[in-house]
Formats: sequence, C-alpha cells, structure tokens
Amino acid sequence: MQKVDHITITKKSFIDKLAERTKVDPKVVASVFLQTLDLLVEELHQGNKIEFRGTFVLGTKIQRPRQAQNPKTLEKVDIPERRTVYFKKGDRLKNLT
Repeated sequence: MQKVDHITITKKSFIDKLAERTKVDPKVVASVFLQTLDLLVEELHQGNKIEFRGTFVLGTKIQRPRQAQNPKTLEKVDIPERRTVYFKKGDRLKNLT
C-alpha cells in the first residue's frame, strides 16, 4: 500500500478558500464561519442532533458511568457519566473511498 501525503487545511486557509469561491470579503466569511461553529457547539451541548442530509450527522450520546482500574496501582476508579460526540458520514462522504 502506498503512503499518501495529506495536506492539513487550517481554519484560516479554509476561510480564504471559501472567501475566494464566494467572492465575499474574508472578514465577513470568517465571522459567519466562526458563528456557525459556535452554533454547532451550542446545539450539540444542548443534546441536539445536527444533520446535513446526504453529507454527515453530528450528535451526542451519553456514556454510562463505569469503574476503571489504575494499571499502576490497581486501584479502582469511578468514571462519571459523560457526553461524547459522534460523527456519521453520509453518502457524499462514503463515496470518497
């Protein structure tokens, strides 16, 4: 199997590409983009599911409390309930592979 070099797209470069495609001022694009991210986080924090039909679904699920063990001391540790984010790819992303 051949190793593929991937390029990391930073937030700034993503915003610049989006501004170039839409021919909108990069400051406006950055503001809208950051507000969009803030809204996504708020909705996930409230337990809502975000669905961009055909592309992806973001949601949260609750992990039940459990007991773990410290491997060094073998001491039992209680891990409280917590919410984790999940990502499910849609058809547009499944077809990339």
